[in-house]
Amino acid sequence: MAKHKLEVTLKGEFTTVDVTLEGIEIPLREIKDNVYHRLYSHFEILNPLDIFVKLKGWTGQDWSILIKVDDQEKFKEKGTFDSKGFAKISEQVQIQE
Repeated sequence: MAKHKLEVTLKGEFTTVDVTLEGIEIPLREIKDNVYHRLYSHFEILNPLDIFVKLKGWTGQDWSILIKVDDQEKFKEKGTFDSKGFAKISEQVQIQE
């Protein structure tokens, strides 16, 4: 298990945001209108990086998420909320040591 610089950026309008990496809930902070961010200097990652994101927003609205590890883009996804206003991501991403 190695420590890495980790950066999470989420864009969109949300009523609920749950971002979990490696089983740890990541509290995001709104840094400007509809942009949420969190930066960790030393985040322990057990390869692969486990990503779980659950979002609630308005039907038809767009959202996007970007995860960088050691300043390299490792995960990027964007989409539109479904007919009930939900979006869910469950992924594992390999991080090279």
